[in-house]
Amino acid sequence: MNWLFNFYLAIDPYLIFFFRLIKIPILGFYLGNFVLAFVATLIGETTMVIIYRANKSYFDSLNREMLDNHSLSIRAIMVKSKKHFKAANTLANEAFGKAFFASLALFASSLWPVPFALGWLGFRFSGIDFPLPFINFNVGYSSVFIPIYILSRMLFGKIKPYFSFFKIGEDVKEEKEFLSWSDLHKK
Repeated sequence: MNWLFNFYLAIDPYLIFFFRLIKIPILGFYLGNFVLAFVATLIGETTMVIIYRANKSYFDSLNREMLDNHSLSIRAIMVKSKKHFKAANTLANEAFGKAFFASLALFASSLWPVPFALGWLGFRFSGIDFPLPFINFNVGYSSVFIPIYILSRMLFGKIKPYFSFFKIGEDVKEEKEFLSWSDLHKK
């Protein structure tokens, strides 16, 4: 773990700058946590985009398989074939499960910076309690960082659509028309 200690020493001057930017220590601590959380969010989201693009054909094939089987099950209902509907629906559910867990794994790939951020906070602030604003209660650094990280992700989610680099899954070209449940009423 010597490399990790050296890593924390190397990034320490850059990160601690934001904690010392405001002269009021507790406000500086919250600002520094927000900057750290936002940097962790950016690194994680960038990682997720890179992984998605490296495996784009796989993710596209999972989504296509799911939609194809879903359309097949709707066609089976249209021709009133319960046997074919059950078979196609089973395949659609299996494909949905694969696509869902692949998407979950993709999202999980964006969380890897969090343990490093918490590790640096522990390196810097271990054993120090911090007061929560407006209430008389002290918490450790992780209890401050995690809610700020969640808020950072929510904020990033709001501004993410304005940056084309972070768009994933929106450029899938539909080669054919997929059916939806509303198509049953049209036929």
